[in-house]
Amino acid sequence: MTVPRSLLKACADIGRSLTPSHAEQLASALAEHPSPSGADEVAYVVPAAAFTATTKRLLQAWSENPEVSGTALGPAIAAAAHAHELAVAALGAAVTPAGRTTSLPSLELAEPTGAEHDPLTGSHGRRGTGRVAAPAARVAAPATAR
Repeated sequence: MTVPRSLLKACADIGRSLTPSHAEQLASALAEHPSPSGADEVAYVVPAAAFTATTKRLLQAWSENPEVSGTALGPAIAAAAHAHELAVAALGAAVTPAGRTTSLPSLELAEPTGAEHDPLTGSHGRRGTGRVAAPAARVAAPATAR
């Protein structure tokens, strides 16, 4: 049996919003239901309002595809929850600098230079001085290790 794409997307969305342990509990509860009929009780497997609301979204999507069994939905949701957790962990590791962060250069905003064009006098630079401010020094971004 093929699970319709709309239901797979709902499972992925729901899996991303659950912790892996909650998703596994939901998967176990769903395995007992061959169809959405009578499956309302799975919304209360974990006594938390957010879990109940999330599960009710699943039940709505499942009611539109009642030919799919709970044994097909549960693993999809659990896999999505685990994949989301792994992706978040990998992203966290990718953006965490290695070593000391105090030696990284800081990029500071330059003070206003006053080097704007003055439309009243037609001059460039600071009004009345005739000087043009030097451009601010640029700091190169640190190279990242691959």
